[in-house]
Amino acid sequence: MRLAGLLLLVAAVGCGDELDDRPATTEYITAAILRPSCGTAACHSSQNRRENIVLDTIEGVEANAGGIYGAVSSTNDAIVPRMPLDGPLPQKDIDLILAWQEEGFPRN
Repeated sequence: MRLAGLLLLVAAVGCGDELDDRPATTEYITAAILRPSCGTAACHSSQNRRENIVLDTIEGVEANAGGIYGAVSSTNDAIVPRMPLDGPLPQKDIDLILAWQEEGFPRN
């Protein structure tokens, strides 16, 4: 019984504030977050260029870096529509994009 309680306590402590050890770099964010979520054929791909924004290449992401966090974290669609349109990114990804912005958009 004590062991079950201890395991439950350890599991509860382990939940919540997980440290995100993913790199806040242009390469990682492009490949892991933006290309699959935003740089799709229907939206901001090199072929489609919706709103003339490209998010499936490092160069495209760098050219649009200043507006990415605002678009994925927007809470007022009248000012900036929240992207992606089909549903928000996980908060962990939004937080990583903010860290990338705060660090000056490091490439690697």
